[in-house]
Formats: sequence, C-alpha cells, structure tokens
Amino acid sequence: MIHFRPISDFNSAVIAMRSGEMDVVYNVALNEQAEFEADPNFDTQSFDRVNVQGIAMNNQSPKLSDVRVRQAILHSLDRESINIMVAEGRYNTDTWTQMPKIGEGYDDSRITKYAFDPEKAKGLLAEAGYDESNPLTLQLKSLSNTYVQQFSTAVQASLAQSGIVVEVEEQESALWFQSLTGDRANAELVYMEIAIQEYWAPLMYWYAYDSTGFYNFNSISVPEIDAIVQDNLRQADVATREAAYADMLEMLSSQARECVIFQLNGFVATTKGLTTYHDNSHMITWLAEATWS
Repeated sequence: MIHFRPISDFNSAVIAMRSGEMDVVYNVALNEQAEFEADPNFDTQSFDRVNVQGIAMNNQSPKLSDVRVRQAILHSLDRESINIMVAEGRYNTDTWTQMPKIGEGYDDSRITKYAFDPEKAKGLLAEAGYDESNPLTLQLKSLSNTYVQQFSTAVQASLAQSGIVVEVEEQESALWFQSLTGDRANAELVYMEIAIQEYWAPLMYWYAYDSTGFYNFNSISVPEIDAIVQDNLRQADVATREAAYADMLEMLSSQARECVIFQLNGFVATTKGLTTYHDNSHMITWLAEATWS
C-alpha cells in the first residue's frame, strides 16, 4: 500500500524523511541535496527534467526583431556563472531550445550554440547601431520571489558585460503571467520557465512555436515555422516529422529566436534500497512500480 503525504513546506518534508516517517522525497532545496547524497541511509537520483528556464525574447519588438541583437544577447550570457549563482551549478547549461534533447526531431549537431563572448556581442551590437554612447536598453519583467530575483540579477549582470542595459521590473505572479502570455506587445524580455513534454511532439511544437501557440512566449511569427508546425500536426509518420522538426530547430537556433539558459535538475531521495521512477511529474503513478532491493 502506498500512502501519499502532501507536505507544502520543504523543511518539514526533509525532517519527516530523515526521521523515517517517509520513504520518498523529491525536489528538495538545492542546499539539502548534497546532504542526502552523503547520507548512507538514503539512495539518491539526480537527473535532467524537461523543465527549462530562460528569458522570453519578444521577437516582434522593434529592438529584438534584429537577429544581430538576439545573437548578441545569447553571446552575452555567462551560463555557468548564472548557474552557480542561482543553483549551485546543478542545472544543465547545454540546452538551447524549449524542446528537450530527448524530444522528437532534436539533433544536437544541428543546433547553433552561443558561447559566452562579450566582445563578439559588442561587435554584433555595433553592427545593429548600439555602442557605449547609445547602449541597447531592455526591460526585463521578472517575478517578485527570491529565486527569480537572483536569476534576474545574474542575467542583468551578465548582459552588462557586453554593454546591454537591463531594467528589471518585478511583478506579482498574475501580472507576470499576463506579461508572458497575454501582453506580449508591451514586453521585451520576460523571465520564463516552461516544460515541453516530448511525447506529445506535434502538439507541443504547435504550442511553443506556431505564431498562434499559447506557449509561444517569444512571439515567433515565421511563415516557414508555421508551415512546418501545422503540416506535421497531421503527419502520422514519425520519421517524416523528425526530419521536419530537425530543420525547424536548426532554423530557430541559427536565428537566435529563443533564449533558454538551462534545464532544471530533478532530485529524488529514497530510503536505502528503494528504487522509484525518477520523473517527479509522474511520481504518484510510477510509485506503483517501486521496488525494494
């Protein structure tokens, strides 16, 4: 028999786990993960989730409609430093699209990756008409919680190394979500977190990249992209879809259409000898297949 016990406070969940009241706890605070890993009474699993975090760039705004500006932003992001500042280095920074690497059609060899290079970013900005006397200034709409404040501050500092001025506006959840999904015309940059489920590929690609998609947080509106997405909603052959999606992701990354900074990590601690399926989004269902050794 499985007893599912919801505990809203992470500290209480950790205490219950260590006292033997629970056999499974997941997504504990980052500073607690190392302690579980070092404790011989527990088994742990750390893994990449499908959730990614980054900055939604409004491709339709006058400043961000220039590909050189978008490329400069990506070259200005010191992903490793941001990762250390907000997540103790535990997140995966080798992630460049909202669709996870296990997603249908993802081909890592065809993805354009943007190394941290402030000088190259400055060159691209100069081509676009920006310099020290006329800096690129962008507004970043952020959430007013501690984690996202740290994230936004880290991004702001990183972009500043290329001379990009970022003005951070902290918003409550409802207003931030409106900026991300419903008020894109008045947003340039918005803090973003999204989870694209790879096993619903045609629908997920439509959500994230079609010009009418609800999760098209970057306001991408490219006829070729729309055609690929819409044609493959009706395509039953997986190989045909994969080829089309690989072309699309290559196009999106080469044009710097999105700004994904890292893929979040998942963490599960179990009583020693207990093995569970490690995707927390399916934890309740898959605990039925837990095994003791």
